[in-house]
This record gives sequence, C-alpha cells and structure tokens, in this order.
Amino acid sequence: MAGPVGSHPESVRRWKHLWEQGGAQALRWRPAGGRPPGPSARRQAEPVGGGHPLRTHPGDVRT
Repeated sequence: MAGPVGSHPESVRRWKHLWEQGGAQALRWRPAGGRPPGPSARRQAEPVGGGHPLRTHPGDVRT
C-alpha cells in the first residue's frame, strides 16, 4: 500500500493503527508538539531587504 500512495511503509502502518483506534477523527491534522518557534525562526522567515524583489542579501545594493 505504501508504494502506490508514495509514502513510507511506517507512515502507512501508523495511519492504519490510528484508524483502528479512533476512525477518521484520529486521522485529522493535529498541531505538532514541542517548543514553539522563537523570534529567530520568525526572523528567518522574513524576506531579506524588506521584501524588495531584487535585493537578496543585506550587502546587495542593486536597485
């Protein structure tokens, strides 16, 4: 089953187990556990150069 759906066999086994334990409700998306992203992760997601399309690096002065 894993091959035709393009997933790892262990993922399919985990989904099957969840289905057997709780049906469709158990397969719904749930937020991942763990520590929430801090300020540095948010900063990395922001475009460099204030979002200017030609400025890709802080030292790049093309306009």
